[in-house]
Amino acid sequence: MLRRVPRDRIRLGMYIQAIEGPWLDHPFWRSRFLLSDPADLAALLGSSIPAVTIDDAKGLGLGDAPVAAPQVPPGQAPPPAPRKPARPPPASCTAAEELDRAARIVGRSRKAVARLFEEARLGKAVDVATVLPVIDEISASVARNASTLISITRLKTKDEYTYMHSVAVCALMINLARQLGLGEAATRDAGIAGLLHDLGKTAMPDHILNKPGKLTDTEFEIMRTHPERGHEALALSAGMPDAALDVCLHHHEKIDGSGYPKGLKGEEISLLARMGAVCDVYDAVTSNRPYKDAWGASDSLSAMFGWKGHFDENILAAFIRGIGIYPVGTLVRLASDRLAVVADQNQADLTRPIVRIFHCADKRAGLPLHDLDVARCPDGDRIVSREDPDIWGFAPWNAHWTKILRCQAGRTGAGGAAPRRASRRMAA
Repeated sequence: MLRRVPRDRIRLGMYIQAIEGPWLDHPFWRSRFLLSDPADLAALLGSSIPAVTIDDAKGLGLGDAPVAAPQVPPGQAPPPAPRKPARPPPASCTAAEELDRAARIVGRSRKAVARLFEEARLGKAVDVATVLPVIDEISASVARNASTLISITRLKTKDEYTYMHSVAVCALMINLARQLGLGEAATRDAGIAGLLHDLGKTAMPDHILNKPGKLTDTEFEIMRTHPERGHEALALSAGMPDAALDVCLHHHEKIDGSGYPKGLKGEEISLLARMGAVCDVYDAVTSNRPYKDAWGASDSLSAMFGWKGHFDENILAAFIRGIGIYPVGTLVRLASDRLAVVADQNQADLTRPIVRIFHCADKRAGLPLHDLDVARCPDGDRIVSREDPDIWGFAPWNAHWTKILRCQAGRTGAGGAAPRRASRRMAA
């Protein structure tokens, strides 16, 4: 049963279901957890929250909870909450192990963002408390295996792009924040900012937002107002982090000052906004849009690296370290003339990931699935090229590579069809 418990009656052993008040008033990433650490109890007692909601079916209730800490005398301010190190991340796992779990998280997150955007479209302020469970799930998946959920978010259709783009940028921002060594609070801010950075698109006319062709100059000027429209909407939300407002307004700024809406340059752009620019563009160019087909993940990284003056180069380098030169799901060809899908990253050497071999390129025949750590390959096999799945007949590739990773190694892989020329319209 759920019960409301005033702050001064919180005890160890209670299961915290929800924390009242703005999330800025408490030091926790999660709002649901078993209160078992005395430091967590002290942090709650020393915060300014009015109360918590407990679930006494999952932990101790008011009547049977032992007194775990001295009470604060009436009229005396509680002691300051001790700041302890961030909680250890969830246990890491392989991309294949995280695949189904990440897919479920992405599905739930997409629905949550769709509801949030629809409410914003109707003029309702964003409730930050409803965002935190989404951030929590995405963060946990990224901690277990950063590549998996990020790769799954690329499996979006043109119709669901707006919502899935928000989920993807959230995951990319959290992963990038960890690559840059940001603390727990800043990482949480980065996730919230990523999830809400495109809220202003809810104010854009559908015929412009979903136009299959090139925008006119007038339509483009309207579209360029979405950062300011989003900033206006987020400013109405109580407890919204300043970082989310900043990234929403400035994620289209460029290092050389040629971006919009303010034409900021270099250090005038905040760290999180510079991060947002990288994450936003990467997911945009690797996604199918109404007006263009997706670029391959690896090709996108190469292109972005060549756009001088667009991104902070140090942040872009950290971003590439975080997702890998060959992202999970990339089709590669080995020197042994076998085709494989990138199954996991090798953080010690991003050029030599773990791959799952499934096809003989020369004979155009399936092979038993076999995992290969390219960095430890005794016979010197190596990746020689990225391959276009369409040309090899592995369409739709997104369904193909996820199926391969779900299978156990040692089973027969999918056979290939005769080559056919891919038809792509690669618009900028």
